[in-house]
Amino acid sequence: MSADKEYNAHDHSAVDNELERNAWKSFDHCHALCEEQTDCIQFSFNEGSCGISTTFKLGYAKPHTRFRSGWMLDRVDDLFKTLEAQCGMRDWWAPQEETQRELKMRRKRSLPAPKI
Repeated sequence: MSADKEYNAHDHSAVDNELERNAWKSFDHCHALCEEQTDCIQFSFNEGSCGISTTFKLGYAKPHTRFRSGWMLDRVDDLFKTLEAQCGMRDWWAPQEETQRELKMRRKRSLPAPKI
């Protein structure tokens, strides 16, 4: 993930905001910072560095790396709902074959199915 903002001990040890000051310390600290920043959609943590982003990029897991990342799923869902409403289209971001997989994911998270 390429981050919009990076936090580390060297550059952020003296900032006033406690979450920004501590974001580089752990995955949980990094997650807390992203959660606090209402426009943050995803975050990544590598020992000594936290990155947060207001846009999202799809990626894949790389074996034997130390990066951990996470998404603010409620915010991603809200973004898709907003985009769907603006576009007037359902599943604008996914091929039709993936509709069933998307519906299963929504059911697992107890989200209402999109209107057809």
